[in-house]
Amino acid sequence: MKNLYMFVWLLFSGIAFGQNYNYTIYNTTNSGIASNYVGDIKTDANGLLWISSFSGVSTFNGTTFTQYNTGNSGIASNAILEIEIDNLGRKWMATQNNGIVLLSGTTWTNYTSSNSGLPNNAIVGIAVDSNNNLWVATTSGLTRFNGTTWTTYNALTAINSIEIDYANGIWVTQNGVLYKFNGTDFNFVAQGTDKLLKTYGDLIYVAGFDSFMIYTIDGTFFNNFYTNNSCLAGIQLNALDIDSNNKTWIAFQGNGIQNFTDCVTYNTTNSGLPDNYFSALRTQSNGVIWAGTLQLGLVKMTPSSTTCNPPTNFSSTNITSSTATLNWTAATPAPTTYLYLYNTSQTVGGIDGSTVSTSANLSGLLPNTDYHWWVASVCGNTQTNWVYGGSFTTAPVTCFSKLSCAALGAAAIKSDGSLWAWGSSVNGSLGDGTNTSRNYPVQIGTETTWQSVSETAFTGMAIKNDGSLWGWGQNIGNINSTSPSAVVSPVRIGTDNNWQSVAAGTTHTAAIKTNGTLWTWGSNGYGQLGLSTSLNYFEPTQLGTGTWTTVSAGYDYTLAVKSNGTLWAWGYNNKGQLGNGTLSDSNTPVQIGTATNWAKVYAGNGSSYALKTDGTLWAWGDNQYSQLGDGTATNRTTPVQIGTANDWQQLGVGGAHAVGKKTNGTIWAWGMNNYTQLGNGTNVSSSTPIQIGTATNWLTIDAGVSTTSAIKTDGTMYVWGRNNLGQLGDGTTSQRSAPIPINCPTTSLGTDEVVVLTNEIKAYPNPMNTTLTIAGEVEIQSLAVYNVLGQEVIAQTINAQASTLDVSQLPLGTYLVKVKTDNTVQTLKVIKQ
Repeated sequence: MKNLYMFVWLLFSGIAFGQNYNYTIYNTTNSGIASNYVGDIKTDANGLLWISSFSGVSTFNGTTFTQYNTGNSGIASNAILEIEIDNLGRKWMATQNNGIVLLSGTTWTNYTSSNSGLPNNAIVGIAVDSNNNLWVATTSGLTRFNGTTWTTYNALTAINSIEIDYANGIWVTQNGVLYKFNGTDFNFVAQGTDKLLKTYGDLIYVAGFDSFMIYTIDGTFFNNFYTNNSCLAGIQLNALDIDSNNKTWIAFQGNGIQNFTDCVTYNTTNSGLPDNYFSALRTQSNGVIWAGTLQLGLVKMTPSSTTCNPPTNFSSTNITSSTATLNWTAATPAPTTYLYLYNTSQTVGGIDGSTVSTSANLSGLLPNTDYHWWVASVCGNTQTNWVYGGSFTTAPVTCFSKLSCAALGAAAIKSDGSLWAWGSSVNGSLGDGTNTSRNYPVQIGTETTWQSVSETAFTGMAIKNDGSLWGWGQNIGNINSTSPSAVVSPVRIGTDNNWQSVAAGTTHTAAIKTNGTLWTWGSNGYGQLGLSTSLNYFEPTQLGTGTWTTVSAGYDYTLAVKSNGTLWAWGYNNKGQLGNGTLSDSNTPVQIGTATNWAKVYAGNGSSYALKTDGTLWAWGDNQYSQLGDGTATNRTTPVQIGTANDWQQLGVGGAHAVGKKTNGTIWAWGMNNYTQLGNGTNVSSSTPIQIGTATNWLTIDAGVSTTSAIKTDGTMYVWGRNNLGQLGDGTTSQRSAPIPINCPTTSLGTDEVVVLTNEIKAYPNPMNTTLTIAGEVEIQSLAVYNVLGQEVIAQTINAQASTLDVSQLPLGTYLVKVKTDNTVQTLKVIKQ
């Protein structure tokens, strides 16, 4: 698989110099080309260009255009969609509605359904194999012509694209699905495909609905590039070719032409291209690029001798858990500016920036994460290829890394993989083996292999690193039980090890496996399981056969995104939370609109939210308390965009408020604020997003009924809002109007427990406020107070049986008090509130 490895090497390596081009445009006003619309470009063995259009076919020898149309030749139609040239030099042409045209030497032959075995005159696409067989795709199926016999395979109809690999494998797409035809059967390969672009060596290049997809010749998935995880210039890919240096070139509908391998894009703003809408592309061994436009003719891109040099000597410094500095040595001569990219995978693309200096400061990075980066020079309108600068790893977080808020509490995973929970406990909803509510974090079990967690009012769900699914509380879906009885500690759900994500709703749960299948279980009175029934299910049950990327379970309804980027909903719909323009419940998935660029969904208490791949935020459903953030208190039955920002990254949905995180690390909140859950220091509600503080290093967020929690990139957990049941986990029951940190837990000892050690040494009051008294029946020699990071904050020599400490200056949180007597050192845990 030599070509596959070559593609990988070129994609990951730095190239020394970029290429500037001179541009020549051929149109009907300045040349003999037949039409300004170019449908296809092919090159024959003599280097002659063959150009299809709706005005016939043109050839171009570099100097002269020759036209073939119905008025001057034997061509049967002027509407030519595609041209293929076989090993015998014959030109096969696909017409729009007049069948197939063959030019062999100087002889024209027209094949139609009336004079041949061609089943349909409306041609979708054609291809020729190495044995000079012609393959034709029509709405009637796939047809092969060996020069004598026409054979149609109609097990698959409505084919919309066709390509043939070097081993004569036939590849087709139909209704978003990629198939490989083995001569008898159409074998499924993948979903989410729009059309085939090209086969080359061991790779199959496919346009996805909003991505660029690559498969290997044996049907194995190789890679999927999006605009947000690579340098892909757009989502509408019309044509693709590989040049003599094995570089991939893409022609876009609206985004110009891109050397994707080097991540260099040419468009009307930075080059001599006359248009950004291209329909055809052909590379030549001399470096010339031919591109066909939809309305402005043929473009020739000729390499120029002018060069622009990239920088050298790359390094990364000042690395923390969320920041880093990129450095390089200036190019000679000095460019106009430098562009830089950084990404969590070694694929050119990601977050971009520009600078005129020889360094760039990055912020908002994820902790304990590998980053790769690239730099390019810009000289006027010329950009060099991207040069790989190297990689660096950010520092790990010190405590929390993942978070999920319940209705009246929360659960979080520490960076060591341990799982913790706090707040109100109903039927074991904390998962710590008891029914005891906690106003401080308590560890769930002793395992340190937890990967993700989702909490709701009465149920907790979590996935371990091995892909196993666990649950506690009510309606957990334990397939070993026949009733939805509650459990107070995590129990495993089935035996599968391929769970990818889980979303716990109020009384039901939804989860996605690594193969993209969606499973639901729990209460189903409103059809929230999507299984075409109102029956409850006590164990995970697959919903349909489609594949899904994300799901969110809310109050008796569910939202989810399919792998093709479409948005779906089902269940309770009294406030329009299903988003389909009605107030009718549905026990099967209903599509919301027709957009195919949905990325994430968040189902709440009748209020629904979703993010698109372009970073825009949309909301619908219950808006009684302005929780949708659209500036009104009007319920919405279809999605409305919230503001105009396109940098939203994550959301947390509360009872009647929401909190959002942007790509710059800031957090914003809106909706009801009666318990100061918005965190802006007031109890005034807001109908539009307002920024919470000025910090730009927030990692993740979530919201409960009237609470909000967030983790910064250093692992510190911050909480605010209502706290009457200890749902903030800060060791108190005091309401908080602005974010306050909670200490990183190291033990599950509660503040409400009476601590009596062997020598009956006590600490009181606990929780403490301004003073702490340590007393015992033996003489206390000394004591020391430590915060949870192990830092000593108070030290005293006592030599008495009791002592009172002034703790008024200590920050709120958890502390350990080490008490030394004659022959023992004993430890107490206390809380400052």
